[in-house]
Amino acid sequence: MSDYHDQIKRDWNARADAWNASERPEFFDLYQQNESRFGNKVVDIGCGKGRYTKFLEDKGKQVVGIDISEEMLKGARAAGVQADLRQGISSQLPFEDGSFDSAVSIGAIHHNMWVDIQKSFSEAARVLKPDSIFVFQGRSVKDTMSPRQQVADYGYTAVDTEGDKRGIQHYFTLEELQELARQNDFEIEGEPKEILENRNGKVWARWWVIFKKK
Repeated sequence: MSDYHDQIKRDWNARADAWNASERPEFFDLYQQNESRFGNKVVDIGCGKGRYTKFLEDKGKQVVGIDISEEMLKGARAAGVQADLRQGISSQLPFEDGSFDSAVSIGAIHHNMWVDIQKSFSEAARVLKPDSIFVFQGRSVKDTMSPRQQVADYGYTAVDTEGDKRGIQHYFTLEELQELARQNDFEIEGEPKEILENRNGKVWARWWVIFKKK
């Protein structure tokens, strides 16, 4: 892992007990619309405390979750997640080629520099079977929730200057998502959905995308 991954790991280990993110309805809508395409074996990349891992598990899926933070994984187990949970990073998935019928990554891969985002998408493509789907959620460049300082990288990557998330975060444009699809032999299904929410005068912005492996 890089130095910035070490920082992210420390941040999430420190805040694991207090972390209680709400589940996003967009994921459940996408699941309903594509339930048969999830197949049996699913990898949850950046599973955290298992909020979506548990949902998929309850649907009868064989789920493997991976997260950088051992404390978040402890939280998942304490919440009753029975899935195979492993510590690791999205840019180095410890799985064989073509191991999974589908993949999900909700709010995780954007915690990388661009080179590791590229590796993360390459890894997701590698571990998926042909015609599998990859459900992705990541930050949009339109997000204005926290004061931040841009760092030298491709596109817009920054670190927050306030709050308890001080690690690297990348903010995606539509063109970057399209570029990642082209680089990794994915097709983007339909129109990527950009969710914009006004929160006390600031914009919370996230992309939801379904990538299909060719």
